[in-house]
Amino acid sequence: MATEISSVIKEEYHPLEAKEEVVQVDDDVERVCIKTEQENCDDFLETPEEDTRRLTEEYLRRNPTVVCEMCGLSDINVFNTLLTYIESEIPVLKGATGYEQLISVLAKLYTDDDTAILNSYLFPSVYVTGVELLYDKLDMLCRNSSLTLPLPSVFMPEFDSTQRVIIIGFLLVSIRSTFEEFPENLHTVKYLIAYSPFGEVIFVSIAFVGSVSNFSLILLSGILQKLGTEDWILFNERNFIYVSQVKEISMKNKKKLRQLNSGSIAEHMSKVVRRVKQFKVLHSFIPDFMLKHQAGVCFLDKLVFVCCMILNLFPRIVYY
Repeated sequence: MATEISSVIKEEYHPLEAKEEVVQVDDDVERVCIKTEQENCDDFLETPEEDTRRLTEEYLRRNPTVVCEMCGLSDINVFNTLLTYIESEIPVLKGATGYEQLISVLAKLYTDDDTAILNSYLFPSVYVTGVELLYDKLDMLCRNSSLTLPLPSVFMPEFDSTQRVIIIGFLLVSIRSTFEEFPENLHTVKYLIAYSPFGEVIFVSIAFVGSVSNFSLILLSGILQKLGTEDWILFNERNFIYVSQVKEISMKNKKKLRQLNSGSIAEHMSKVVRRVKQFKVLHSFIPDFMLKHQAGVCFLDKLVFVCCMILNLFPRIVYY
């Protein structure tokens, strides 16, 4: 049975001895990941250095295209909107303005680069604080309202234009642990992300163990309780696209699910669920401490949610 990570992960682990491990990644490129012993935070503190080469707020305000390229944004208005949400609560730091702090966080999400703006001494606390602030502020961006719009033509004639259709996507995130007793089934965790037909995120689950099937995750994630019984969902299971009304979905009806054989809808679904993959931070190995829960949610849950809400500031998917 599928399990939430909060019921699997333990509070304490015994560290492994440090060793090198070669990991295979995309495009047949190898990289070396170093497993370390239990961290002593004092050993990792660096002396702050003045980096005269780093990009400054003054320069970035004069060059908005640079900001968009660094953060993967469609235009500078997206950045300005995010800044408006959290600017009043961004901590005052010597050597980093609120403007620079937000860019450093967004650049990390998009490029997985820790030092695009700030040095390695300032960045860790800025990153954690920035993600926490965005998580608290961006819940308003869940776009359920787009479900009331007429369906795009790509869904015809499979659906009536007045029906509500939700696209279900799944995100796997790899976990890197340094602890001997870290559960074997948590090398990856899985998220369910629900989208409107226009590519806007309407729901993000918490993390579940990566081995859970897509169908089981639909039942366990809570998405069905957020939808109407007459709503339709589309999802991919083992490279087949299935369609069902919410009221018909249950474990006993799993074998009765209808396969959808529409190349245009399949192509559109792929376009929708791929949007979240532009955030490279979600493709790197996530350290296990990001799975530790606080108030029922872990830092990785917040990170995935923030990436999804940023997508909702992007233009809707255009149909030709």
